[in-house]
Amino acid sequence: MQASDRIRPETLVGCQRTARLGLLLSLAAVLHVIEAQLPSVFFLPGARLGLANLVTVLVICVWGWREGLLVAVLRQVLGGLFTGALFGPSFWFGLVGGMMSVLVMGSLAVVGQGAIPTVLVSMAGAVAHNLGQLMVAYALIRQPVVFGYWPILLLLALPSGAAIGYLAAVLLPSLRRELGGEAGVPFEWREKAAAGLLLVAFFFGVILPFRQQTLFQGTSNPDALYVEVSVDGRLVERLPLNGEIVYDVPLKSGHMAIVVSDGQAAVLASDCPDQICVRTGRIHRPNQAVICVPNRVVVRIVGNIGADIDGVSG
Repeated sequence: MQASDRIRPETLVGCQRTARLGLLLSLAAVLHVIEAQLPSVFFLPGARLGLANLVTVLVICVWGWREGLLVAVLRQVLGGLFTGALFGPSFWFGLVGGMMSVLVMGSLAVVGQGAIPTVLVSMAGAVAHNLGQLMVAYALIRQPVVFGYWPILLLLALPSGAAIGYLAAVLLPSLRRELGGEAGVPFEWREKAAAGLLLVAFFFGVILPFRQQTLFQGTSNPDALYVEVSVDGRLVERLPLNGEIVYDVPLKSGHMAIVVSDGQAAVLASDCPDQICVRTGRIHRPNQAVICVPNRVVVRIVGNIGADIDGVSG
C-alpha cells in the first residue's frame, strides 16, 4: 500500500466518532419507540419519564451540544417514522422540546465548563423540554389557558430530569473511557456570552407563565358556570354546566363529543390518536380545561378564579 493510500489518523478518529454517534442514535430511537408504547408512569395522562433523553444528556456531556442537537433531532425523525407520528402534533412537541432542552443543557456546559453537576444539567434540560412543549401547544391552540398546565409540567420535569441525570452521572465515567470525547475543551468568550444570554432568556421563560395562570383554585356553584368549547382559537359553543347535554363538536375533520352532567363536563369520545383528552376525566371548577391538540379543541369551565389544566392531548 502506498503512503497516499493510507487512512489518515484524524480521518479514522472521525469515522470512529461517527460510528459511535450512530450507535447512540439507534439506542435513542429504540428507547423513544419503546416508551411511546408504555403507559404513563405519572398521574397525568401522556406524561413520560423521557428515557431517550438519557442518550442526549450523555452525548452532550461526552462530545458537546452540536452532537447532542443532531441526536435529538434525528431521534425525533426516526421515532416519528417508526411510530407513524412524523409531522403530527406529538412530533412537533418532541422536536421543539428536544431542541430547547439541548440548547439549555449545552449552554450550561459552556458556561460551567463541566463544573455543573450532571443531575442539575439534566433537570434544566427537562424543564426546557416541557417549556418547548408548552410553546407548541400555545402555537397550535392559540389559547392562553395552556399556561395553566405549566406548574404541573414543572413539577413533573424536576423529578424526571433528576432521575435521568443520575443515570447519566453513573454511566458517564465508563462511557468516556470507551468513547473518548472532547469534554473540557475551552470556549471562546462569544460562546460563553451567547450561552449566558440564552440561560437568562430561559429563566424568564420559566417564570413568565406563572403570571398567566395559577395551579390551585376553589370550587363554585355550577348554576352560575358554563362550558366553553373552542376550536382553532374560536368559541363555537357555550353550554350551561347545570344541564344534561351531549354536544358534538363541529370539526372540519374528525369527531369529538362533549358530555355535561351532574355539574361536570368531560370529553365523551374523540378520534384523536392518543385519547388523552378522553382519559383525562371530568372538570368542574372555574377555568379548568381539557385540551386536545390534534383536534385543536379547548373545553373549559368559565369562571373568575385561577386556571387549572387537567389534561393536554398531543
